[in-house]
Parts: sequence; structure tokens; C-alpha cells
Amino acid sequence: MFNKKYILSVASIAMAVFLSACSIGNREVIIKNNVLNHSVFTIGGLSMSTNTAKVYLAGFKEDYAKAYGIDIYEQNFKTNELSNYVKSAALQEMTQVVCLNLMAEEAELTLEESEKEKAKNAAAAYYESLTDQDKSYIGLNESEIVSMYEDYALAKKMYSKLIVDVDSEVSEDEARVMVAKQIFLTDTEKATEVVTRLNNGEDFSTVATAYNEQGEIDINISRGTLPDEVVEAAFDLDEGEYTSCIQTEDGYYYIYCVTKYDEALTAENKETIVAEREQQAFEIVYEEYESSKESELYTDNWDALEVNVDGVDASGFFAFYEEYF
Repeated sequence: MFNKKYILSVASIAMAVFLSACSIGNREVIIKNNVLNHSVFTIGGLSMSTNTAKVYLAGFKEDYAKAYGIDIYEQNFKTNELSNYVKSAALQEMTQVVCLNLMAEEAELTLEESEKEKAKNAAAAYYESLTDQDKSYIGLNESEIVSMYEDYALAKKMYSKLIVDVDSEVSEDEARVMVAKQIFLTDTEKATEVVTRLNNGEDFSTVATAYNEQGEIDINISRGTLPDEVVEAAFDLDEGEYTSCIQTEDGYYYIYCVTKYDEALTAENKETIVAEREQQAFEIVYEEYESSKESELYTDNWDALEVNVDGVDASGFFAFYEEYF
């Protein structure tokens, strides 16, 4: 939860599952239409309003743009595929917030006064950033925004409680990132040609341009990014060296070492590994909890929400949370 890169990366899969199985996460839901309560869904008796959902959608649209590039944001957001992708990510986040608030209530976990003050300050800053058109669209006043920030903060607090025992120690070997160049191909005869050309002293990048079947030649290698045998062979290289032909089930690899150990990328990968451990620990508890709650999805209200609304930009909710919390 709250790892936007993670949520966005699985959103397309989640949307496919959601549409085919009529579920939110692992929960079977009751589908309702033409409701008058202006909610997107209800889980365990706790609802998420359509106006609140507008704020989440605006925030996730902005996150998607930052993650994948402003050109995609400007050119393609009106396509159904991208809209559904962002809506799926936002829906996943909203359902987790609701469930974690329920869990917090059961655990008698509450916000401190200092945390409530942060929620007020974040809400004031966010509300001030909105234009009159933005405010009219989301349909929330400042006190309602305060409640949103309090709910979000309480959910994060409950999340932190669930992952408190996760091991945050990551070894250098586990996290190591190497900067490299690759040649990957599937044709045996061409693989032999690569060997000949490299042995004749041709530049690795030149040969890679001629033969590489992957999308990129320049890559970062860490454990899990390539087949294990390729990673092990690559990690044995010194800078300026390249591997012999490595045959795998998928094809043939040649790896050239540019930087044997990239300190900054390795540090970043350590954070990623810890985040993945936290996500796994969270999901074990969360999935069992959410499956026990009855859920209702109000499809008319949800389907009517749009990701891209002309003249509206209410995207700062998450940014102001990070600033004040």
C-alpha cells in the first residue's frame, strides 16, 4: 500500500481480474446500480464517496504522468485503456485505505493531536491550491478534505503497524546493481557469429547493435532482472570484460560490464527490496482481512467518473500529504 510504483505496475492486471471476477481485491462484491447515496463502494459498512474518489483519481493521474512521462500524460489520457489503468490503481488504493481504517478502528488505533494538526495544514494547503473550477468539480469543502487526510494518515499508521517486524537489513550482494550492456538473441547460428566478431576484437556496442533482440542494449543488472545463470556470470566480470556465450532456456546472452558496482543504484535497490518485503508482509494480513468483509460496488457511480476532465487539475492531494507528514 502507498507504494505508487508498485500499485501502478500491477494496475492493469488488477483491472483485468476486477472486470472478469466482479471483485475488489480478493473480495467478491455485490454489484449495485442507480444508487442515490453517491458512493463508489462500501466495505464492511464503510463507504468511499464519489467526490473523494475524484481526488484519488486526480492524484493517480499525476503519479502515472510522472512515472511514465509527460508526453503520455498529454497525448493518451483520453484513451479508455489508460483511463482504466489509472482507475484500477486508484480503486486499489481506496479499498486499502477503507480496509485499513476498519482495521485501525478494531485495533483502537487513533491519530495523535499533532497528526490531526498536520491533516488540517495539509488540507488547507491543498484546498488553497485548487481553482474555483477544481473545487466545484470535486464537490468537497475544506473540512471534508481534512477528514480525507485524517483517514489517509490513519491508514498509513495502521499499515506501519502491520509491517513493523519486517527485516530492513539487505546485504550488498542481494542488492548489488551492475551497469552493463547486453546482447540477447535466439538464433544459434547468429550466436556463433557474435562470438566470432567479439573474438576478432570488434566493439561490443557495435556487435550489439547488429544482433541484440531485446529492446535495450544498455541495462542495469540486479538479482532477478535476468536468468540466474546470466546474473552470476555477469557479477564475476570486471569493468571492461564481457562474458562468453550464456545459453538459457530463452536464448543466448552476452554481457559487458560497464560499472561493476553502482553505489547509488544499489542503495536505491535496497529500498526497493525492503518495500517489497513490507508489501508481502502486509498482503498476508490484509488479504485475509479484506476477504472477510462484505463489499458493494456501485458501478453506475464508478463508471461515470472520468480520469481526464477538461479544465480541472486537483492532483495535489498526495504531494501535500508528503509535504506535511
